[in-house]
Amino acid sequence: MEQSGEKNTPEDFLKYVKGDLMGIVREDLVYDVARHVDSSVELFEEWGCPL
Repeated sequence: MEQSGEKNTPEDFLKYVKGDLMGIVREDLVYDVARHVDSSVELFEEWGCPL
């Protein structure tokens, strides 16, 4: 999803997942997962482990 240093948002991830699964998703759950994954990745990058 992320290209050339652009920062994606949980909304971007939700849009991607909805398109990939033809709209059959629980938007609240996908959004919540995206928020937690994003914050986890930021922590790993702070610790020097780029993902």
